[in-house]
Amino acid sequence: MSCPRVRSPWHTRRPALAGVHGYRQLPVYKAAQAVQRSADGYAYIQYQPQAFRMSAAFTGRKAHSVWCWSPGGSSGSPRLSQADAALRQTFGSLGARKASSPGDAPTLVVHAPQPLGWAVATWLVTHAGKYHIREVSCDGFRWRASSGSDGWIKDKNDKNVAIGDAVQAS
Repeated sequence: MSCPRVRSPWHTRRPALAGVHGYRQLPVYKAAQAVQRSADGYAYIQYQPQAFRMSAAFTGRKAHSVWCWSPGGSSGSPRLSQADAALRQTFGSLGARKASSPGDAPTLVVHAPQPLGWAVATWLVTHAGKYHIREVSCDGFRWRASSGSDGWIKDKNDKNVAIGDAVQAS
């Protein structure tokens, strides 16, 4: 699409999905067409199963299903204050606090009931590179940046793994 066309009033005034009245009850093709006109709105239907799986993973309805890794790893000190501020901007106030014990790395502890806890944990993992987060734990599982491609590992023996409604990042 050309730049002049993108800037045209017709394109810039199309409502975003949240602005489409009753979009959650609409078939996917109708909601998509309300946001972006295309030759065939039915073309979006093929992506509905993938979108359902992705939304379940990123909203925490499907626990420990999102992980990632950075080729360079995570270097530098964790930027937990900045991560906390960005979490608040994304999720609202969650009752986060910074904690540390002598000899331990500083930790951000966020209290969020499930499935919101997994949404927070997923957010922290997917933003780990930006905030130099090396480790995230939630509901008895741990993700480490150094072995991020291994995903979330169940860790029953470590007393530092967050369980219940706590999510920890360090």
